[in-house]
Amino acid sequence: MMSKPILYYAQFSPPSRAVIQTAKIIDLDLDLRVVDFAKKEHLSETFITINPHHTVPTLIDDGEVIWDSHAIMSYLVSKYAKSDSLYPKDLLTRAKIDQRFHFDTGIIFGAMTSFVRTILYGGKSEIQPESFELTHKAYDFTEKLLKDEYLVGNNLTLADICCCIDLLTLDKLVAIDKHKYPKLAAWMERVSSIPNFHDINDEGVQQLQTRFENCLAANKLNSS
Repeated sequence: MMSKPILYYAQFSPPSRAVIQTAKIIDLDLDLRVVDFAKKEHLSETFITINPHHTVPTLIDDGEVIWDSHAIMSYLVSKYAKSDSLYPKDLLTRAKIDQRFHFDTGIIFGAMTSFVRTILYGGKSEIQPESFELTHKAYDFTEKLLKDEYLVGNNLTLADICCCIDLLTLDKLVAIDKHKYPKLAAWMERVSSIPNFHDINDEGVQQLQTRFENCLAANKLNSS
């Protein structure tokens, strides 16, 4: 009997949850192993030996190591899914999904990292104009990409999973205006309605939101 793929993850990490969500959809059982960032387990010699970039999620399957959520998600679907609907073999469709992966990394996650840089590590006691600007840029672009029901056509793909899960955190920091971004708001509701979505994501979203709120409060106290 083949061993389960091992996934090193953190609950607060949106990319980790995107991989877990993908595995749940394709009915793949993962060996989930939590990496405790509070205890700096991601910087341990053991973990750095596995992944020198010391990031989550990190997958080990048949002795091979893969990191980056988009790479892991596409790999798992290509290897284990019973159909290719989440990541179709059609070259044009796949290219569009890959483009949305890069959009997620550069624009959506880029906006999120601005909050991390300025609040968690920069000591700022309020959200900076740059973060607002980058977040609304992410919302604007996503709204324009939604020409159909989903980011690539009218069927759920990996593009929707990764982008929606990242946007959940941004929405907690800068609420999405449903009147300004109606397609975005409706799409997020559609993606959030897939089975197990809230079980997988709600706790992690709350953990990350609480961390930002606590840091903002501590930074304000330190600057007073």
